[in-house]
Amino acid sequence: MNTTGRQQGVLDWMLAALAESAGTAWQEIRTSWPPAELLAGRSWEELSRVTAPVEPFNRPELLAPVIGLAGVVLGLVLAGVALGALGTLLLAVLGMGILLSRLYGVSLEVVALGA
Repeated sequence: MNTTGRQQGVLDWMLAALAESAGTAWQEIRTSWPPAELLAGRSWEELSRVTAPVEPFNRPELLAPVIGLAGVVLGLVLAGVALGALGTLLLAVLGMGILLSRLYGVSLEVVALGA
């Protein structure tokens, strides 16, 4: 067996292990949270109570659920913006590291205390 065949065998084994783990996790989720409870009226009431706006923003009773949903969506959008900013920061740090080490020859070493 050549190196490419071994690499393919390892890749197949890793993908099979990943698929088995994902299948096991999905089964656990399905057994612990059945769809019947998700669609029950009580679940929707609890969700609407959690997303309901507080005192000054809940005045028009008709618009309170819309305002609550808008708050949840805005929170998700802001979380996405924060993750994008984190990715940009990490990319900039990586670029600076490559620039300093390859172009200017500066090397940074981290040494454990007491070593």
